[in-house]
Amino acid sequence: PRYQHTNFHTVAGRSATYLNWAAGQPNDVGGSQDCVYMYTSNDKLGKWNDEGCVWPHHYICESKYHRCN
Repeated sequence: PRYQHTNFHTVAGRSATYLNWAAGQPNDVGGSQDCVYMYTSNDKLGKWNDEGCVWPHHYICESKYHRCN
């Protein structure tokens, strides 16, 4: 998700309906943290942190839910 004013939205412009912020996030340090990073290790695994959009990261794609048996 990307931040716009006070709301996060998908790259398609839809409001984010699922949020998984780490404690104290989003905090918009310096007023320039408009993108979201997902922690991949430690006690924050899977939680989100807002950060600047200049850092290279992998991305999460949106897809339909498929049930596995």
